[in-house]
Amino acid sequence: MRENEYLIDEYKIIFENAPLGFIIFNAEGVITDCNGVFVEIMGSTKEKILGLRLLELPDERLVSAVRTALAGGLGLFEGEYRSVTSGKVVPLRALYKTTEPRNGKPIGIGIIENISGRVATEKALRASEEKFRKIFENSNDGMMICDSQGRVTDWNRAN
Repeated sequence: MRENEYLIDEYKIIFENAPLGFIIFNAEGVITDCNGVFVEIMGSTKEKILGLRLLELPDERLVSAVRTALAGGLGLFEGEYRSVTSGKVVPLRALYKTTEPRNGKPIGIGIIENISGRVATEKALRASEEKFRKIFENSNDGMMICDSQGRVTDWNRAN
């Protein structure tokens, strides 16, 4: 086996076994390959995903991120996304980038992460902070909040 063939096999192993969703798209924004994690995130099938035209999706934020990548930048999408192939709604973080052109055409790469756990944690943190703020503001006891140097940064008006 030649060294180049070995590297191709190694990259394929990484692509197929990565803990994140991966897609490959062409210069026209058409998905030409994806891994199983991406299929799972989308709640779809690989057959429905291959050939999907990213630049024609209804979510303009995602389309803009792909356009940025095709123009040579780093495209970022973060937010809720409704899969056009399954209807599943999932919070995503997606990064898109293109490689140097091969045969005059760049190859696009997308790395997609389901951020449901992070979104749930942030929601719980906001609820906890709101609960603390209500207790702090409505306490009959005087309370202060200090920074790490001991300076008072907030205080309540004890009833």
